[in-house]
Amino acid sequence: MTRTGSPATARTPTNDETRTVTPALTIYNEADSSDAVAERVERLLRVAAPLAERHSRLPLPTEITVSLVHPDGFVDLMAEHAEAAGHRAAATFPDDSTERAALLAGIEGGRTATGTGAARSWPGVRAATALRLDGSLELVVIPAALSATRATDRNLVGAFTHELTHCAQLRIWPTMPWQHLISGARVQVAGLPQDQTVASQYVFEGHAQWVQRNAMVEYCGQAEIDRIDGEPVPSNLLLLGQEQLRARRGPYDVGEAFMAALDDLGGHDLVLRLLTDPDQLPTIAQITGTDPAVLAKTYADTAAG
Repeated sequence: MTRTGSPATARTPTNDETRTVTPALTIYNEADSSDAVAERVERLLRVAAPLAERHSRLPLPTEITVSLVHPDGFVDLMAEHAEAAGHRAAATFPDDSTERAALLAGIEGGRTATGTGAARSWPGVRAATALRLDGSLELVVIPAALSATRATDRNLVGAFTHELTHCAQLRIWPTMPWQHLISGARVQVAGLPQDQTVASQYVFEGHAQWVQRNAMVEYCGQAEIDRIDGEPVPSNLLLLGQEQLRARRGPYDVGEAFMAALDDLGGHDLVLRLLTDPDQLPTIAQITGTDPAVLAKTYADTAAG
């Protein structure tokens, strides 16, 4: 996806807007949205940023790029994300390695599959993060989805908190978007079952959802990441998108339960230790087949030893 034009918004917040280290936002309005839409996105990102920092206890980047895109632009960005992750995973292996060859051979298929999934699920996506080919991470918003699905300010503050948490995670876990591909290549070459791949997506998505839920308690008094009483009934378009996403919710919910168990056992310090220690990530088999409290205790014992 090639960017054209100047950013719609590019400024540093004033002191009054900065409750913590709030990033400077550069917003590209590639969806041809009204100024009101772009201003709403910026306003709610500024509400979400300190929530993400407080509840993740991770600093956000000093600058964040935001793209407002049409649905087809979202599809392009998600396909680019898959391609970028594949290339970066392959680059961690020697040029003549079987793992590198396998990863490079799978890039085109990954692009196609990810783009197809995005084309089906975009109505249920309030925000996302996309890895670009240059290695940058970009926050993506689809105004058409927000309008058609009746997203409230609370919905968006929660979604933006989740995605900003990913931006913060990347600062302490640089290989986060392609960790599963590195592990998956090793598992494939070794002839092991795919559930022996590390559960990195469970961890980073579960952590972001856990942060989002805790932030919602502060923001509206309810630990709810979907609809709360009094909010508009979801439209058919949103329900269609969410149905497409439902099969992918497992990593979010299972990962969140594991993060909550880690926090119960050792607080934020134990949670953050896992995020900075990818060599100790559980496998998919472990995180899906073990009680979260038991798995958290196992990790805590390993970390202490």
